[in-house]
Amino acid sequence: YSMVRHFGAVYALLRLSEYTGRKKFLPVARKGLEFAKRFRKRHGKHMVIKGIKSQLSLGELGFFLMDAMLYEKLSGDRQFRPLANSIARFLVANLHRKSPFLTPGLWAEHQALIGLVDHYQLGEDRVPGTLRVLQSFLDFTVEQNKPSHWSQMAFAAFAKIAPKAVQKYQPFIHQSAEQLMSRVKSLDTATHSRFVGSKSEKSFSACGAAARNEGLVASYKLLRGKRPLAAKLDRGIKDHLGYSLQFQYGVKGHLLAQQNKSKRVAGLFNLHGGIYNSPDEGFVRIDFVAHHIRAIIDYLETF
Repeated sequence: YSMVRHFGAVYALLRLSEYTGRKKFLPVARKGLEFAKRFRKRHGKHMVIKGIKSQLSLGELGFFLMDAMLYEKLSGDRQFRPLANSIARFLVANLHRKSPFLTPGLWAEHQALIGLVDHYQLGEDRVPGTLRVLQSFLDFTVEQNKPSHWSQMAFAAFAKIAPKAVQKYQPFIHQSAEQLMSRVKSLDTATHSRFVGSKSEKSFSACGAAARNEGLVASYKLLRGKRPLAAKLDRGIKDHLGYSLQFQYGVKGHLLAQQNKSKRVAGLFNLHGGIYNSPDEGFVRIDFVAHHIRAIIDYLETF
């Protein structure tokens, strides 16, 4: 239903292959990228991907870059490089404060920024002006005061190629980390605190916990020398992981194991290993699972 979720799942498989060294995930990831190529269309002088609804999204294009660059790095297969280069040129031309493709929360734009960092890191076919565009958009992020897990990941990505330049954003990164931590909720009782996940506007969410965990790990990487916040982030990240894994189908004692509705859902589909969203919702989406895979790998690589 959404190409960005498709690309996010492909990226989770690639990260899993990268972390474990197992090549068996690469053919599946390749098929995911080949599927996306069906949606190639020309936009002006650039070849891009327009999603399932033929709409152009900077986030989808950024995620394609993330996938294509990591796939090429792990497999040596360069078949997606020409399309990636065209998309990188399009993003450098359109990632700016007056872009007609801007979204309210800037999540898509930060996904595009991370994709451009990955394209830049491979060294070949760098688009002139990439660093200037990236820094200008991070300036815009701060001006707009748009903190999110994706903005933290964008700052962490930019730090890989411009570690000195990212230092001026430390106050905003610190503030954003505190805001993410404020969503980590626990219920206090007379004897202990029971962690209940990440709170959105409506309810507590395992998917929200995993997504914010990606931002919290990125925050920790950027602020690991800033104690006591780094220690607070460490605790919050572990709490998120412990909370989310209670919601995995196939794990003995998971929270919906005794609910008839969830048993029926699990009986209709092969949900083993899938992660549902909350105590009130037994359904699974690929982005729920992908967020958790990426969050867990980020944690294992960092701590």
